[in-house]
Amino acid sequence: MAGGNELLVLSGGVTVSTTILSGGVETLSSGARARGVTVSYGGSLVGTGEVIGSSTVYGAINDVAVAGTAWVSGAATDLTIRDGGVLVIWSGGTATGDMISSGGQYLVFSGAHASADIVESGGAELLNSGAVAKGGVVSSGGIEILNAGAIARGQVVRSGGALFFDQSVSSGQTLTDAGSVSRTFTLDGVTLSRGATLFLQLTTVLSGGTVSLTGDAPAASLTISAGGSLVGPGTVVSVSDYGSVSGVALPIGSLLVQSGGQAMGDIVHAAGVEYVSSRGVVDGEAIQSGGRAIVEADGLSVGAVVTSSGSLRISAHGLASKTLLEGGSETILSGGVARQSLLSAGYEFDYGQAVGTVIRSGGYQIIEARGVALNTVIGSGGHQVVSSGGAAAATKISAGGTLTISAGGAVSGGLTIQGGEAVISGAIAAAQVVSFIGASGVLAIDNLAGFQAQISGLSGAAREIDLGGFALSSGEHLSWVQAGTSGTLTVIDDAKNASLTLLGSYAAGDFHLATDGHGGTFVSEAGVTTALRPSAGRFAEAMAGFRGSSTLPGVAQIERGGSALTASPLLTATTSGR
Repeated sequence: MAGGNELLVLSGGVTVSTTILSGGVETLSSGARARGVTVSYGGSLVGTGEVIGSSTVYGAINDVAVAGTAWVSGAATDLTIRDGGVLVIWSGGTATGDMISSGGQYLVFSGAHASADIVESGGAELLNSGAVAKGGVVSSGGIEILNAGAIARGQVVRSGGALFFDQSVSSGQTLTDAGSVSRTFTLDGVTLSRGATLFLQLTTVLSGGTVSLTGDAPAASLTISAGGSLVGPGTVVSVSDYGSVSGVALPIGSLLVQSGGQAMGDIVHAAGVEYVSSRGVVDGEAIQSGGRAIVEADGLSVGAVVTSSGSLRISAHGLASKTLLEGGSETILSGGVARQSLLSAGYEFDYGQAVGTVIRSGGYQIIEARGVALNTVIGSGGHQVVSSGGAAAATKISAGGTLTISAGGAVSGGLTIQGGEAVISGAIAAAQVVSFIGASGVLAIDNLAGFQAQISGLSGAAREIDLGGFALSSGEHLSWVQAGTSGTLTVIDDAKNASLTLLGSYAAGDFHLATDGHGGTFVSEAGVTTALRPSAGRFAEAMAGFRGSSTLPGVAQIERGGSALTASPLLTATTSGR
């Protein structure tokens, strides 16, 4: 057909071995057929008819149905490939808006581009190395296959559709922009050789969709919609999760979990950062060397494990629960809350609120200004330090644990000493109780003016009060005044005067003074309890030749080594710890 001519083929008509030259047009009406057409550069084959047999297209082919084999190096637009038809797009060829339906095949070779194609049930699209597919849709029952080196950008795989990679990805090769997924999108079986990269850039996994990553396959700029799922053990980079992510590793970039999204069992390390906010939940994350997790704005972290130089930060309105700190740090900023953290090693810095922290050997909880720690349990080798402006409430110290209240720090809600040592340089307000309940323990008071609490359970030589700066000497002496179910123990060392309120019933002779070895005095109860002691027993004590003299009504004062009986009334009931 000469250039500039037009051939119209009506329904029922058939052309055989037609050649359409530049400027020529062959139009196939519905029901018309063309067999063995050659479309030269500048020529066009158009219409609603059908191409059968083997055709070669260097020019343009539009709208027609392909039931045979069409070899296209030009432009194919809005074609329908069906019933055993094959459309082959060669290097330099372009295909736009084609539909591959039942029995149809679509082959795109290196240097060719296919865009906005639709692969329907029974259809198959194959992208060879160097081929590019962009913005296509794979519907239910359709299949798109990417050979090594093929590129898919913005593809959408709908419910029941499938996107497959049928070869290994070798070093230096990249699979990019693998598109939106609504149900089944599996990357299982992809083998990445050393140096290879798998990118899923600008990809959205829709509700019901699942992306499964193998080995060390990385994915970049991936969005998981509500109801979508991304599973490991591959590595990911820059993922926005509104659905579910599990078992993946984040070595670099960021994982954003928000708006109901969930991340489970992921690994954050190296330069990776995980952000959890807006009702996002992470569960069982491993935050390893160099990795960071930030929980903020109604985000929730449960059961995170922080090791080495990893870090977990809880910002305003963020919550972390049951964190295991085996190194690194957990930082609670103002408005953030950490509950039931277990510090086996590393540091917890609290500027917000920490509740129920358990500190084991090698663990440090540091309460900073405006920070509060509630119900902390300090185990052997564990340390809780309350800095100026911070507060510890209802801390419990076990044997071998250490609590340090720095100047300006405070204790609220009382303190329980089951062993270990509490060093108080800050303040404990009145109406609070420091309770000895273990076999031993030390309450070191370095700020007597700020210590207003009551003390219970001071019994036995191993439960001791350490008065800082009270150097033991022959001039140091004590007195006791009983007043109902409690009393006042006064220790005088020259110009220093310590007055402590003890719960229970004592006599002055029950107390023992000893040096603490570093410029202070230990006070302990070395005698027997006087609670419920009969009056006859007290009278016998008075007759036993105690030395000392009463200087105030109702007060017995003794020198070092002596003892005295108070003139306080006899108690008729025991108190806590006695």
